[in-house]
Amino acid sequence: MKSLARLLLFVLLASLIPVPVAVAQVNDDPFLRAPIDAGATGTVGNFDLEVIDTTPDATRVVLDFDAENAAPAPGNQFFMVRIAARYTGTASAGSAGRALQFRAVGASGTGYFSGAATCGRLPDHKFFMEQPAPGESEEFNICWEIRADDADSLVMLVTAIGIEDIPDGAEETWFSLGNDFSVQQLVAPEVEVTEDSSRTNPVPIGETGRVGDFLLTIRDTVIEPVVIQVPGEATPSPEAVRYLTATIDAVYTGDRFGNLVIGYAFALEGESGEVYETDRTSCQDVSQGVMVMPELFRGGRSDFVLCWKVELPDASSPVLSVRETSDDAGDPVWFALGD
Repeated sequence: MKSLARLLLFVLLASLIPVPVAVAQVNDDPFLRAPIDAGATGTVGNFDLEVIDTTPDATRVVLDFDAENAAPAPGNQFFMVRIAARYTGTASAGSAGRALQFRAVGASGTGYFSGAATCGRLPDHKFFMEQPAPGESEEFNICWEIRADDADSLVMLVTAIGIEDIPDGAEETWFSLGNDFSVQQLVAPEVEVTEDSSRTNPVPIGETGRVGDFLLTIRDTVIEPVVIQVPGEATPSPEAVRYLTATIDAVYTGDRFGNLVIGYAFALEGESGEVYETDRTSCQDVSQGVMVMPELFRGGRSDFVLCWKVELPDASSPVLSVRETSDDAGDPVWFALGD
């Protein structure tokens, strides 16, 4: 009987011990949440959105719709998504196509923004949708020109803009486009970085320096004469200036996405002490210039070209300074542009 009593007492005490219960964790940062499954509804701002169809290679659809649409660059293709949006607000807020921003990213880490990597004119383009009344729905298409090797891993990030009283956690939402990829799978590469630099001890060509969330490497520089046509002469004569171009490799290592067009300044300095700002002494249109650099997500890589028109004495051994333009930015990082 004593043994039975002890057993019953043990069972009673054990039942009083709290047992841990697994609770599903919801990330407070919408940017880090898993994508909404295709066909499911996600909330962004005052809109409920659903991806109802995807056309991973919409190149022929886009070109057939408008003969003036340009074909994608070699190695690229058009990726089109059809979206259903229901307005859940109570005040006039414009259509979802105007009140929301649509980005996409694939395994390469290259970002595609609907305002930049566009495909041209589309059927049911988002910018031509009518403003819905509260509770009404609309369907529209968005499209990006993407790298062909990103088509199987593309996911979409939708961000609310210009909307007041956004519900908590509805500032932005990821949507699956028919695959299992998520932004959490992107990683920054492990690269040896030259940590210290100065005007007299710049990061050498081919080595990597860190500026903010970017790893930058000068890959190549080219110095070319600037020529002018002198009236009465058969051939142009060289001016006492040179075009100096630098090809730069950039890798984004931050937690979200970034672009060197915003928040960074580039300046070339020659032996004379003259400073050549990119917005004041740059060349004319430059292929692959920084102004057309895509947004990059973590690990995303892009190369771009900077060009300056410099005085001849400053073309021999110039240095490049790159700095963040924020108020709390640190010292610039210096890069060599010559031997």
